[in-house]
Amino acid sequence: MRLQTLRWAIIDKLRNPPPGLEQVVSRLAVAPATAPPAPCTSWREVPVCCLLAKRGAQVQAHFRLLRHKVQAQAVRWAEQAAATGDEALGKRMQAAVKELHQLLADL
Repeated sequence: MRLQTLRWAIIDKLRNPPPGLEQVVSRLAVAPATAPPAPCTSWREVPVCCLLAKRGAQVQAHFRLLRHKVQAQAVRWAEQAAATGDEALGKRMQAAVKELHQLLADL
C-alpha cells in the first residue's frame, strides 16, 4: 500500500499534475519575485502566477518544509519495507524513494 502511495499519489502527481494545477506544480520552488500584473476584480480571476508572486516567499518556505516531510516519510516507509524481509518489496520501495527524491529535487 505504501509503495503504491509513493508511486501513484505522489510521484505520478508530480509528473502529471491534475488539470488546472500544472502551473502550481511547475512554480512551487521557483515562485516569481515580481508583483502581479494588474489588480483582478475577483479572486476567481486571479491567475496562479499572481498568487505565487504575492506570496512567493511563503509558498517557497512551506514547500521546502513539505518536501522535507514527504522525503522523511518515504525513507521511513522504505526502512519498514526492508525490515519485513521481503527483498523484492524493499528494492521496489527504495527505487520509488529514489525517484521521489529526484523529482522533488528537480522542482
